[in-house]
Amino acid sequence: MKYYEAQLPSIVRSLRSIAESLDKIKETIVSDPGDEVEHIVHAKKSTKEWSNCVICNKEYVGFGNNAEPVAQGRCCDECNRTTVIVKRLGNTLPDDYKMD
Repeated sequence: MKYYEAQLPSIVRSLRSIAESLDKIKETIVSDPGDEVEHIVHAKKSTKEWSNCVICNKEYVGFGNNAEPVAQGRCCDECNRTTVIVKRLGNTLPDDYKMD
């Protein structure tokens, strides 16, 4: 077994942890009604093109991310970090090391 194959489960766990931390930070920033960031988010919504994520159906602004192999279409950054990248990394593991 190659070194990187042995490290993939640890990398996947780390990515999930990072994604959870980023989600908590995002919730904190956007949930504070007095925060300038919320006003910036709403201002951007009116001037940029918004789309719906094919995975969670939430709105996102911008180009989005390729949702393959989870779904066909485009997904938001959150689903890309927490679902798509994790699935892609899992697909690179030999069957004996799959986490699912």
